[in-house]
Amino acid sequence: MRSAWIPTLVGVTMSLLAACATDDDPGVTAGAGQAHDDVVHVHDLLIRDDDTVLVATHLGLRRIDGDELSPVSDDLHDLMAAVLDGETILASGHPDLRDDTLRVDDRPPLLGVVESSDGDTWSPRSLLGEADFHRLLFVDDVLYGANSSDDSVWVSDDAGRTWAPRQGEVQLVAMAVDPDEVNRMIGVDLDRGLVRSDDGGDSWTDTGGPELVDLEWVDDGAFGLDGDGDVYRFDEGTWTRVGDLADVAALGTRGDELFALRLPATVLRSTDGGTTWKDFP
Repeated sequence: MRSAWIPTLVGVTMSLLAACATDDDPGVTAGAGQAHDDVVHVHDLLIRDDDTVLVATHLGLRRIDGDELSPVSDDLHDLMAAVLDGETILASGHPDLRDDTLRVDDRPPLLGVVESSDGDTWSPRSLLGEADFHRLLFVDDVLYGANSSDDSVWVSDDAGRTWAPRQGEVQLVAMAVDPDEVNRMIGVDLDRGLVRSDDGGDSWTDTGGPELVDLEWVDDGAFGLDGDGDVYRFDEGTWTRVGDLADVAALGTRGDELFALRLPATVLRSTDGGTTWKDFP
């Protein structure tokens, strides 16, 4: 890892590495003595049409209830990535080791893509025991995934039931796709920092820029968050700082709205491209 990348990303990358189970040490996922009220690492922020806010964490799916971040169920799946497919929740990562229904004999504890309507009961959709996506996102009806199992971007035209990998090698901890030109992607590589692809993930180039930890791309533009809570907008190849948020754990979107989660349970919304933020709802 480049030393210039360490000040901002070291806490995030170490949390990601600690949160991501391996074949040799799958016990970092649930069943290892961790409790729901432990400090959790947030991976994704989901906002449903009815204003329900869901949070994918290292210790399972949680829901914003007033001023609390409440567990949706007793399961402690390590949800490394999550996205909404209409009212259905899609997620990836590592299963609660107490749940045999999301394990495959003689394969590592990888969720592939699992689905749930309520965040409590999960069933496999694809690649169980084969893939660990660290980012899932829809652009129109196409699902994109940053697969840490082979360090490449995968693409699905049927909402994650079948997949096709792209050729570029990249270790993405954040990724965004231009909704107006889907072959144009930006990402945060674990070692290289900001990277860009103009061929749909078949190749990636270093771009330089701020040390970002999260990315979102909506019709209004691409946005990034750094480890200090500064919000940046990407335009014509340049990142411009547009605002700052303290103690924010993750960004999320709904349509052209931007959202941010400040732990333990404060949700902020911006409707002007990250310049101003107000409490949500």
